[in-house]
Amino acid sequence: MDNKKKPTLPSYQSALLLVALSAVELLATQPSLAQSQGEAVGYQSAQVKAAFLYRLPRFIKWPDGRKAKHFCFDERSEIMSTFKLLVEAKNDTATISLLEKGAQNTTCDVRFVGSDEIGSLTPNQLLVSDRQDFANDGGMIELTRKGSRVGLNVNLDSLKTGELSASSQLLKLANVVRGD
Repeated sequence: MDNKKKPTLPSYQSALLLVALSAVELLATQPSLAQSQGEAVGYQSAQVKAAFLYRLPRFIKWPDGRKAKHFCFDERSEIMSTFKLLVEAKNDTATISLLEKGAQNTTCDVRFVGSDEIGSLTPNQLLVSDRQDFANDGGMIELTRKGSRVGLNVNLDSLKTGELSASSQLLKLANVVRGD
């Protein structure tokens, strides 16, 4: 009998692989999201960000143990449209809402902030944005672009204020910042 251990990926590589597979899965299930012949090979920015936004809550812990099921957007965007297509393709039961300007909906588990205004931190609500310096300005998770790659800036102080915590897997992938 062979007692050799199977090699395993470190946890951060597993998390990165999960996110990458989500993006590929999105395009495989929605051919309409594929790029036209005239565009560069690869995924569009909105597709990758929507895939990150879809998977990100799996690496966040809510104090009551819930799973994120209500995603809110504070403005219409290509990311929101792509996110809706992803949820539909997965036959997910998640709900998606477009917030009124200035609204602080407390029923949102995850809120994607597209505007310049972060607003007040609501307990048990994950704030995510692709706006530059979002995490440094008090947001929780910022999706960043570094060439063709998407990175994460995570503000641990803001997560704690919102009564949320990030998994060690997520923190291994992220740049941890301290902000207002």
